[in-house]
Amino acid sequence: MSRTNTFLNGSYRGTYTEVGGVEQGWTSAISVHNDKLDGQHKKMIDMASVLISAVHDGKAHEVVDDLMAFLRGYCQEHFADEEAYMLAKGYPHAQEHRCVHLQFLTDIEKLKLTYDTQGMTDDVLKDLKRRVSGWIINHIAGADQDYARFVAAKHLT
Repeated sequence: MSRTNTFLNGSYRGTYTEVGGVEQGWTSAISVHNDKLDGQHKKMIDMASVLISAVHDGKAHEVVDDLMAFLRGYCQEHFADEEAYMLAKGYPHAQEHRCVHLQFLTDIEKLKLTYDTQGMTDDVLKDLKRRVSGWIINHIAGADQDYARFVAAKHLT
């Protein structure tokens, strides 16, 4: 049985990144214990799964426009919601977290511009996949867990 299947059926007890990140989909291991924010994170992971499947099937060009549009909307809505939540809970690193959000949004906008001018190249596809997967693994399953632990430790949920 693969590590991903082991993870999905609940018998694997490693961290999210140890089993390949996005490929196994949503798991409570990366919950921030806020239904709204978790729901938004799930949407991001679902969209990443669509991208991975499309790349695997040789159909990435069919989903890139939708993914780019999703990312722009997701960034605006989710980042505003998450930043408001962190501020409301008194998270001391909210401003630093916001800067990371702004950098991701800037990176996505640059990638969109490259895609619009060059079309679907291997480099654009690799960069998109790397950024989306990296965001889930390093940010949702990483940095976001810092504020979730802060909120839990302060009993602010």
